Amino acid sequence: MYSRNTDGTFTALDYAVIRLNPDVVVPSKYSDTTDVVVSTVGDASLSNVGCNHGATTGKNCGIIGKVDGIHLQNWAVMWQGDSGGPIVVGETLVGLNIGMDFGTQPTTFYGKISPILVDINAKGSYGAGFTLVQ
Repeated sequence: MYSRNTDGTFTALDYAVIRLNPDVVVPSKYSDTTDVVVSTVGDASLSNVGCNHGATTGKNCGIIGKVDGIHLQNWAVMWQGDSGGPIVVGETLVGLNIGMDFGTQPTTFYGKISPILVDINAKGSYGAGFTLVQ
């Protein structure tokens, strides 16, 4: 299950749902090398401090400088390999890392989690009815 932004302009939802085998995967925090913990899902506001965790750059935090439609923009560092990582405000998942645009300020883009979950539920496939596992 996915939504693909084929024009690369950050104008569409951009996400993928991976179906995991519950007999193999044990739910846990994001990784053993971070203190990023997600306990709720919600929205971010302008000037919140959002922290992302990417496979390449690790944990980085920055001010959310723009909340626009289906996206957030943030000043946190991100690089290739970080895509799909969470951005949290406190312990609230607010989005997924989708990329950078060096021609804009702030430069890091995130897909807002609320529109992503609405789209997943509307498609009624894997990921529909998503809830956090504690």
